[in-house]
Amino acid sequence: MDDCEGKANSRASPRSAERNLKALRNYHMVWLLKFSVVIEKDEDGYYVGTVSELPGCHTQAKTLDELMERVKEAVELYSEVEGPMTRQKGR
Repeated sequence: MDDCEGKANSRASPRSAERNLKALRNYHMVWLLKFSVVIEKDEDGYYVGTVSELPGCHTQAKTLDELMERVKEAVELYSEVEGPMTRQKGR
């Protein structure tokens, strides 16, 4: 009997199981972490953003809006390379 007829079914149909598997494959856990970003302007007029808590994580841009987008991207890339990030106690 099909699930859409409203009757209880103890086993998932192969079709719904496949949908659930696809959903799990596409699932991404979102972590909301806050980081301090030190922003300086260099001698050429570029803004340089450094993420204090992530060694070597920095980027630059001509505008502050562009810098913040690039900082987000730098943090994501840092996470991909270094693995999952967690906050240390006391921060």
